[in-house]
Amino acid sequence: MELYLKLAWFGIASILTVIFVFNAMPYCLVILMFSSILVFTIIEYVFKDSKDKSQKETLKDEQKTPS
Repeated sequence: MELYLKLAWFGIASILTVIFVFNAMPYCLVILMFSSILVFTIIEYVFKDSKDKSQKETLKDEQKTPS
């Protein structure tokens, strides 16, 4: 899921970049650059939290079952 979100955002950003370059809109490119960094950071943060939660639950389950 994380990969697909990143690929989707990359595709959108690529299309917008081409549009902004051909329309000579440098400020929009800067805004797009910062928004891309923000979007990728949010995606990483959300999926990191979900991975951490699932790992903690797995550890709890392993500790509950006696070996």
